[in-house]
Amino acid sequence: MPQAKKILKVAVISIVFLWILSIIPFSSKIEQEIPAAIYKNGVVSEQTHVSISGKRTNYLFRDNSFEGIFFIHAIEKTGREEMWAFIQWNGKTYPQIFHYNSHTLNHNDIADSIIIINPEMTQFAVSLKDGSILATSDEVYKIYTEHITYDPERGVTSFKGSIPAF
Repeated sequence: MPQAKKILKVAVISIVFLWILSIIPFSSKIEQEIPAAIYKNGVVSEQTHVSISGKRTNYLFRDNSFEGIFFIHAIEKTGREEMWAFIQWNGKTYPQIFHYNSHTLNHNDIADSIIIINPEMTQFAVSLKDGSILATSDEVYKIYTEHITYDPERGVTSFKGSIPAF
């Protein structure tokens, strides 16, 4: 009987420890400027940069996220003082959730709510509301267009297959 109590005690302590670890975020500060291009009809129409400044939070047992500045230099509105972006990773093979906010407003007139972005936030692609695509390279642009379709007239996004690592 005393052996069973010890085992139960260790089990309870282990469960509590894992629960605590699951709710504690492990954060890292992101400060970088990434060159990117805006593609219209499959062709680069404009070169730009994206300034990223914020906190990427990693959890052990739930989705990771980023909150901070995601300033697309070609889109002035994304650099306003009160504007901040939120990205939520949904696993490695699915696109991520993306949106801009300021105070209590969600700015869904800038970019689609689906983005593909690597964990280091150095490679990404997202549809802009005019139907153009912001991407950091031809390779990422190709991966994005093979798996994600955005219809700017209807505001509808669809995706197919698993997004490969990039």
